[in-house]
Amino acid sequence: MVGQIKGAALFTVELLQRQGSSEEDALRQVASVLESAGYPFKARKADQPAWKIVRNWKDRLSKLPHDAPEKDGMRRFSLEAARRL
Repeated sequence: MVGQIKGAALFTVELLQRQGSSEEDALRQVASVLESAGYPFKARKADQPAWKIVRNWKDRLSKLPHDAPEKDGMRRFSLEAARRL
């Protein structure tokens, strides 16, 4: 489930950026929604804002090979998947 939430979050960041939001603004918006929904940012340091954690997800995901199993959650929330609907 966590992989799906992260995938949906990162897909939403991508969509917001395509609509003209800056990366930081998109990350802040998504993190705010996740916090409002009670998403537990477990690895969070006391002084690290949630949007930076979401940015870390994005950075880590971009460094993985395309076929990495960790990317499964993201694949469900891709533009290609949306076009198949």
